Formats: sequence, C-alpha cells, structure tokens
Amino acid sequence: MCDAVAAQGGEILKFIGDAMLGDFPIGADAVQTCAAALNGAEHAEMALAKENQRRHGFGLAADRLRPGAACTGDVLYGNIGSDTRLDFTVIVPPSI
Repeated sequence: MCDAVAAQGGEILKFIGDAMLGDFPIGADAVQTCAAALNGAEHAEMALAKENQRRHGFGLAADRLRPGAACTGDVLYGNIGSDTRLDFTVIVPPSI
C-alpha cells in the first residue's frame, strides 16, 4: 500500500494498527491531486488482492486484508494529545 500511495505522489504519515494514514497535498491542480489519490487507492486495492491470493496459496485466510479509503477536503494537522503523550496526525475539522 505504501508503494501505491508514494507512486502517485502521496505521503505516508503513519501506521495505525493494520491501517495506514496517508495524504495527497493539493497543489496547483486539485483535480489532478484527487485523480492521483484515487489511482493510489486503486493500486493499493490491487496490491491487497494480490497479497490475498498469495496468502490463499499458503492455505491462510484470504479475506483478512480488506481495502478501504476515505477522501475529505480541508483538514487540520499537527501535534495532538496531552502533556505526556503527543502524536502528529491529521483530523477533519468538526462541521458546525
């Protein structure tokens, strides 16, 4: 999944359990950036399908890895947490 995101110009920010948080910063052409993000998600889905086939060949559960993606507009990013535990992340601002 990392290769699929990076190949389309995305950035991998962190790993969260069995998930990955990546972003595609919008530059001069928002349409091109959105297309790159969708292409990255599609390539990641194909990579997971290939990995599931490989797992099936070893007799392992082949439906354990399932793709998922979310797209949003404006986000907030930076350190979030408490005095004793900080984490850099991206969050979607609450709607008012």
